[in-house]
Order: sequence, then structure tokens, then C-alpha cells
Amino acid sequence: MILAKDGRPVVYTGDDARFEYLWKPVAADRYDPANRAARYRAPDRGALYAAKFHDDGTGEWLPRSSRATGL
Repeated sequence: MILAKDGRPVVYTGDDARFEYLWKPVAADRYDPANRAARYRAPDRGALYAAKFHDDGTGEWLPRSSRATGL
């Protein structure tokens, strides 16, 4: 888990099952260290991305969902 340059939490995760996807959920809201309650709950808004790798070794993040009420 990291904070993006704009302050939004980002989590990089993988799936060890068949086809082995890499996922990147990105919260819609910025992290606020002064908001103790928000630090202990999962983000309820944001976007989900899946990694796509190309034969030449490059890759890109493809949006999988974007919802106002949850990931």
C-alpha cells in the first residue's frame, strides 16, 4: 500500500490463481492523517485497475470499475 502523489491510498495486489492477475484499487478520497476514524476503515469509493502485460515487456493499467459507492 502506498499514497499516490495526490494523497490517495493505492494498494497493489496479486492473484495466485489461474491467469495470475495483478490488481490496483485506488481510493477516491485523499488520506487525511487527522481523521482517525477514516484511517481504520476501508475506502468506500474509488476505482479498480487490472495490469495488462505486452509481449515486449511493457504494460498498462486497465480500468475495471469505477463506482461512487464502492470498489
